[in-house]
Amino acid sequence: MFGKTAVLIVSTGLCACSLLAARQMRTQAAHELAQSRLRAARLDNELGRVRAKIASDISPERVMQMAAKLDTLKPLAGELGPRPVHDNTRIARSGDQERRR
Repeated sequence: MFGKTAVLIVSTGLCACSLLAARQMRTQAAHELAQSRLRAARLDNELGRVRAKIASDISPERVMQMAAKLDTLKPLAGELGPRPVHDNTRIARSGDQERRR
């Protein structure tokens, strides 16, 4: 009788310990999720501030002034050759016209 009672007490204690461990892991996971969401929100706010600063510092007029300071601006297409046209609608339409013939 004493042995059965001891086994019952030990098994109940082990079940309680495993339940507490599972609860602690769930609480820790929720805490880490909340921290990552807060970190993402802070980074989004910082990104918004940086974008606003860039938008206030750079305007089309400012870009024109900076370009005017650089005397010799050449288009890249002149050095690399003509740029290819990627107009899928025109290709699809020409293919449709060839099929109709």
